[in-house]
Amino acid sequence: MEVKILQIPQSEWDAHTARIEQQTELLKKLINHDNGEFLYTDEEFCGLVKCSKKTAQNWRNRGYIRYVQLGAVIRYPKAAIREFVEKFSIKVSV
Repeated sequence: MEVKILQIPQSEWDAHTARIEQQTELLKKLINHDNGEFLYTDEEFCGLVKCSKKTAQNWRNRGYIRYVQLGAVIRYPKAAIREFVEKFSIKVSV
């Protein structure tokens, strides 16, 4: 494996670093609610509760779970998932 060293001016390095920081901040805004609460994607939610996207859509339509919609993007607040699981999980008594 050949290793190459690339030299760039400090100003260019600083510009790249600033762009990376801007992108990081934008991503944080996309995945975090205003109060800093993590928002799960539709795929992540379905994976957590082991359901299909269609089932998740049905639950949203019936008001079983709170969600945030940004255009076509669906996000589920972590607290909403916790509430959903507590409300609809089956309690087993031994």
